[in-house]
Amino acid sequence: RRFFKRRTIGAKITREAYDASGPAGAVADHAEQLLIQALEHRVTSESVSIRDLLADLVPRLEAGERVKGVRSGLVDLDEQVGGLRAGELIVLGARPGMGKTSAALSIVLSVAEKEGVGSQVFSLEMPRATVTANLLGQYAKIAPRRMRSAQLTPDEIRTLGVKAKELAEFPIWVDDGVGVTVMELRAKSRLAKLRHGVGLIVVDYLQLVESAGVAEKRE
Repeated sequence: RRFFKRRTIGAKITREAYDASGPAGAVADHAEQLLIQALEHRVTSESVSIRDLLADLVPRLEAGERVKGVRSGLVDLDEQVGGLRAGELIVLGARPGMGKTSAALSIVLSVAEKEGVGSQVFSLEMPRATVTANLLGQYAKIAPRRMRSAQLTPDEIRTLGVKAKELAEFPIWVDDGVGVTVMELRAKSRLAKLRHGVGLIVVDYLQLVESAGVAEKRE
């Protein structure tokens, strides 16, 4: 059955590849989606009784467990949401200029330094060099604007050198691809997990992710 399914999918991809009516990017994205579906072993979740669910929940509440996931480094946030948990989609929402990117990079630094969890950062607006400067500035506690001004003091330059060597050992990867589609983002994320074992994916920012072949508003 699996062989027949793979052969059917292969034939469908071949037909679409020879069909010149659609854009090449959309065809490639659809082919990748079909391949991923063929490789994934879908497991249907089963219902669990409230008795069993409570038997798992109550002991943790009695033990005073608060933060179960990876700590973000933002204490108040961790107290409210219980840390960053595997499989969750977390959206940082605020008005422009309120520091959403800085907050996200702060979390990336914290989970790498204090939790040993690797991060893949997809920067769809800023180039990698800018993301790197922002990470280094935050880690060294030197405002990025001072780094851009080229008027750093000798002490600040020494601090940046020391912190850069430390930061170089952190499990952080940065991708600044422009015009990335949902399927490309998914494929790159899977690859980052396989190659580097990352536990956190950061996308800056979601409205810049494209949906191939679909006319949608950016929101």
